[in-house]
Amino acid sequence: MDVDRVVCGVAVFLLVVTGAGFVVGGYHRLEAVESSYAPMYGAHAGLEVTPTMVTNETSMRLTVVNTGTVGLNFGLDYDIEKNVNGSWMPVPACYFVAAVCIGLGPGGRYNHKMEVVGLDSGSYRATKDIQAEGGLLEKPYAYFTVDRPMEGDTGEPPSYGFRYHYMISPYIRKSPEGPKLILMNFGARTLYFDSSFTLEKKAQGQWFDIKVKEAEGDVAAVKWGDEYRLVIGEAPFESGKYRLTIVFGVEGTSYRETLVEVFTN
Repeated sequence: MDVDRVVCGVAVFLLVVTGAGFVVGGYHRLEAVESSYAPMYGAHAGLEVTPTMVTNETSMRLTVVNTGTVGLNFGLDYDIEKNVNGSWMPVPACYFVAAVCIGLGPGGRYNHKMEVVGLDSGSYRATKDIQAEGGLLEKPYAYFTVDRPMEGDTGEPPSYGFRYHYMISPYIRKSPEGPKLILMNFGARTLYFDSSFTLEKKAQGQWFDIKVKEAEGDVAAVKWGDEYRLVIGEAPFESGKYRLTIVFGVEGTSYRETLVEVFTN
């Protein structure tokens, strides 16, 4: 699963925002912002982020501003880039949004949530695709800084830089391999796997071990944006209800994450 972003559409509808704007959760006066405007056929689109300095926040507000004379159209998806040695690099992101098309009239403002829980300290910018009558606009940008406080090792899950998404790849009868765990690291902290896991099968209402794999000498270090794959069963893989348990480490802490997933083959 070589992707930078996971987006799930749970509803499809058209939302039209008038010049007065549509505000989610009430109107709040914006703090100092930076915007970039991209004109096309009388269209001007700006982005604003609040706050522009992120410390303890795990999410922030992203605002689309229509300062032009024609309507704009866009979705709830967005992209984040980080300044790495003077170059803007895409940030792997995992979030779930409804598949909507939002119409924003001249003078309108639209606020939506942007997740930043996986980000570490650094300089970032947000951007998104915006369309207007006549075609796709040049992407606007809104700049912000992340300055995370130092977290002590409490043995608890870290508050920042720790985010992942996973799935169990189902067994296909013609495949030479059994089902696999596929995990993507969407946080700045590196994740560490020693290939150990426990696989159980449910029979007569009880769970029974069918495979207990011990830790190996080499530890896989899964960095931000990287993918970890682990084959958890061999072909042919019998039908039934299974439970996978896997434990892995998180950079900068003694905390060990325990992932438990029940799946049916």
